[in-house]
Amino acid sequence: MATNAVMSDPIITIDNDSIEIIPNSLSFDLGLGDISVRALATGSGISSTVHAVNAETKKGSVEFSMANTLAGIEFVKKWVEASKTNGSTIDFEHSSKHINYNNMFLISSPKFTVSMDGTIEIKFEGSPATF
Repeated sequence: MATNAVMSDPIITIDNDSIEIIPNSLSFDLGLGDISVRALATGSGISSTVHAVNAETKKGSVEFSMANTLAGIEFVKKWVEASKTNGSTIDFEHSSKHINYNNMFLISSPKFTVSMDGTIEIKFEGSPATF
């Protein structure tokens, strides 16, 4: 049975490392794919529909911000190296429920904002989520 608790502070693990993120910065796409629906006309005002899942959209994505710390920079270096091979594994845990992503790749070189409240913007894409 699903829980009604809002996911506001999940535990995030990437490649077995617990990750601290900036609150309210996490967003993700399960990678279930978009469905396209087309109407078909058979004449005399009669119609029906067909649908298909767009395979191009069946990829998961995970985005978040983290503080610009030396530890954060080390994580980014590790994720870049993992992205050159099999990618990273990402797990969210909330209320004893898990959302897992395998073969996730850091898709752009993060920019490091240097300031008192500096951030590192992270975006992964890869395989759809599993539960």
